[in-house]
Amino acid sequence: MCLGSTPKGFLHLKKRFEFLKVTKYGTSVAKPSFVFQFLVSEVPERDLLPLVRVGFTASKKVGNAIKRNRAKRRLRALVQKHLPLIKKTASSSTDLVFIARSRTIDLPFQRLERDMEEVLQAMGRLKK
Repeated sequence: MCLGSTPKGFLHLKKRFEFLKVTKYGTSVAKPSFVFQFLVSEVPERDLLPLVRVGFTASKKVGNAIKRNRAKRRLRALVQKHLPLIKKTASSSTDLVFIARSRTIDLPFQRLERDMEEVLQAMGRLKK
């Protein structure tokens, strides 16, 4: 297991500067349920496998702490469910950021899944 990895199969972005780097240099795709940002970087030669790091955030616009945490939990579950597809789409080291919106809490999970599939398709098109 890699340093900092979770049993769920992906690494987390934790530091503010990591989120800001993705926001500044990455690409953004907005959906009604969440905003998706990604930054593709070169894989260092010493690394054999691409590294996918994921970050989740929810501003106070989403609601109080309970609502923000619920929105992030839903996004984490979404990423966990689609992890094989994410790893397949991310052919090199990629940082992903999911920004919750107020609708993240209320929309059916199937709608979140559809939006996830659309943003992964967009990521596949845009990273080339």
